[in-house]
Amino acid sequence: MGKHAYLIIAHNKFEQLKMLCEMLDFEQNDIYMHIDAHVTDFDADSFRPSLRHSKMKFAERTRVNWGGYSQIQAELNLLKAAANSGEDYSYYHLLSGADLPLRPAQEIWGFFEQRGTEFIHFSAHDFAMEERTQERAKCYHLLQEKVGRPTGWLYYMERGLVEMQKLLRVDRLKRNGMERLYCGSQWFSITGALAKYVLSKEDWIKSAFSYGCCVDECFLQTLVMQSAFAGNLSMPPEADDYHANMRWIDWKRGNPYTFEDGDYEELIASDYLFARKFDMDQYPKVCKALYKNCVKNSQKELRIENKFVIIAVHGSKNRRRG
Repeated sequence: MGKHAYLIIAHNKFEQLKMLCEMLDFEQNDIYMHIDAHVTDFDADSFRPSLRHSKMKFAERTRVNWGGYSQIQAELNLLKAAANSGEDYSYYHLLSGADLPLRPAQEIWGFFEQRGTEFIHFSAHDFAMEERTQERAKCYHLLQEKVGRPTGWLYYMERGLVEMQKLLRVDRLKRNGMERLYCGSQWFSITGALAKYVLSKEDWIKSAFSYGCCVDECFLQTLVMQSAFAGNLSMPPEADDYHANMRWIDWKRGNPYTFEDGDYEELIASDYLFARKFDMDQYPKVCKALYKNCVKNSQKELRIENKFVIIAVHGSKNRRRG
C-alpha cells in the first residue's frame, strides 16, 4: 500500500486550515505545509495535536507574491520536503488552504491507488494559444513579484516593458526549447515518479519560468507535455475538464466561486474528490457539514475495517485480506 503526500500552500485562515488537515488525517497520508513567509504570527505547534495518524512537516518558507515565480518556488519547496523525507510516496497532492476534500481520506487514497495516472488539468487549446497566455513565459515580467495583481502604476510599467520586448521579438520559449506553453489549474495529484522528475528539472524550470507571470499555471503542464509522462495523463489535455485533477473549481459563478452554505448537497452529490474555494469565516455551515460528513464516514469505515481484521485473524490461517 503506497503512502500519499499532501502538499498545502497557505497564508491565512488557520482554523480552516486545521479543519483541512484533520479531514486528511489518515495513516496512509502525510501532510507538508508551506506557510507564506509574509506571515509572522503562525504557530506551527498548534497544528500537530489535532492529527492522530498523519505526520506533519513544514517546508522551507518563501515570500509568495501573486502571479510571481515565487508561487512555483513554494511548490518546489513542498515537493523537496516530501521527496527528501525518506518516505516513498506513490502520490503527491497539491492543495491550497482554501480547499476541502469532498470524500473521506481513505476513499480518496483508494481512488488514486487504483489508477496510477497523472491528474493534471489543462485549459482549452484556444485559451492556451492566446497571445496574452503565451507571453506569460515568452517575455520577461521583471516587475511581477512587486506588481502582484494587475492594478496600479507598476502594472502599467510592467505592461510597457512586455510590449517593448514584443517589438524586439524576445522569445524565451524558443531559447528554452519550447514550441508553446500549455496551461491549466495549478492544483494537481501526480505520481511519485513524476514528482521526482519535476525536481530533476528544477534548473530548467527556473531558467524557463523565472520572471514569468502566472507561470504556476503553466510550468507543470508544459514540462509534462515535453516528457514521456504525457502518455500517462488521466484525461487528454484537450479535454479542459476539471475531472482531470478531480477538483471542483467553479469559474462560472466566481473568480473562482466561493462555495456557500446552501451548496452542501450539490457538493456531496458531485463526483469530484476536492473542491475550492471555501471561506469558513463567511460560510461556516458548508465547511462544518463537509467536515462532519468526511470524518464521520472515515471513522465508520475504519471501524468496519478493524472488525474485518479481527475476523481475519481469528478465522482461517490461509485467509488473506481483500
